Amino acid sequence: MPKDINGALGFIHYGVDNINYQLNRDVIPHNISLSGENFKLARQVSINGNDGQLIIEVELFEKGNNKYPFYLSFIIYGIFTNKGLEAGQFQRAVEYNGTALLFPFIRSTVADITKIANNGTTLLLPTINVNALIEDSKK
Repeated sequence: MPKDINGALGFIHYGVDNINYQLNRDVIPHNISLSGENFKLARQVSINGNDGQLIIEVELFEKGNNKYPFYLSFIIYGIFTNKGLEAGQFQRAVEYNGTALLFPFIRSTVADITKIANNGTTLLLPTINVNALIEDSKK
């Protein structure tokens, strides 16, 4: 077992901002499924020396589209620190590993909001392949 089990990417803090939930009372929620069309993540990475920030804009269902039971959007951000990576590696670690680290918080936020809204269903996001998600978004 290695003496130092800490990773080279330090995870300092995360937060949620700009939550927007709009219920569509004309649609009864049941068997909600997500796809690339109605589940969007947009990422922005900023690096300042050994500090990094990842901002992920989350959007579920299209705003104003009457075939979905609700619209939800929010921003989740993570603050990271470099513990020994080269600059290019740090940027990539924040983008890829940071997204993987923040995704459970995204899942929890969606579940909590849809549970509290009490619209008939709690939406549980599936696990995702973060690398595939990022690579697909770069095409």
